[in-house]
Amino acid sequence: MSASASRTRSLTAVNTYTDVVSVTRKLRADLLQVLDHYGYFSEDHAEDIIHDLRLMVDEGILESVELTWRAYGSHSVLAAFRYYVINGSIAPADNRPGGIPYRPDLQNARFNVVVRYNAAGRRLSPIDERNLGFKLPWVYDNGFDYLTGSWSSDRYYVSNSIGLQRLAFNRASS
Repeated sequence: MSASASRTRSLTAVNTYTDVVSVTRKLRADLLQVLDHYGYFSEDHAEDIIHDLRLMVDEGILESVELTWRAYGSHSVLAAFRYYVINGSIAPADNRPGGIPYRPDLQNARFNVVVRYNAAGRRLSPIDERNLGFKLPWVYDNGFDYLTGSWSSDRYYVSNSIGLQRLAFNRASS
């Protein structure tokens, strides 16, 4: 698909692939910051993640993606960043990516990237999903425990009528 191609996402929104790339580059920067801090995966794997997330955003099937840390053998979340897709509405000003702090307690944590489809994504058949050309198998819901903390709005990554709202999960002190 060329950089100038457009797809209609709803009756009110038309996003260009250029806008999708602009927004997901900021998510890519966040993911690479996680890689720099913790070394959980290779840079090639990070690029595969972003490739697939761009497809999901461009196809209009992604509700949110989450970077989640939890203790091994537990469903209790230690930290997380959730990115909700904003589509077709005006979002606040665009922010710089990054700002993901290094935390020593996460160095040995289990890290997951989890996606949640919107209604259109949940209607995809396995064949339709396979035909999208994902590079990775995806975890679609995690069943993790978020009871010991709260979410707060952190940043917005915006390009025209598409964006990502980043929320940070703050675990309650023990």
